[in-house]
Amino acid sequence: MANRNGLPGIEAEFERAELGDARLNKRLMSFASAFANAPDESLPEMAGSIAEREAHYRLLNNERVEFELLLARPTSSRAGTE
Repeated sequence: MANRNGLPGIEAEFERAELGDARLNKRLMSFASAFANAPDESLPEMAGSIAEREAHYRLLNNERVEFELLLARPTSSRAGTE
């Protein structure tokens, strides 16, 4: 599904991410989707609610999440692999 900017769903970029916890994986997908739909907005603005904003902050501050690795890891859509 495309986001409001007409881009393909961000889910494809992060569908293989494995953060070791289903809740973190779900939070990552929520954060990525919110960011893709509003890339020019601040974190509080892109969150649909206070609870969503706090969930995004918890994800960003989680010591188990290494964003450098997530961004550097090739995905099927970028690398053309399965």
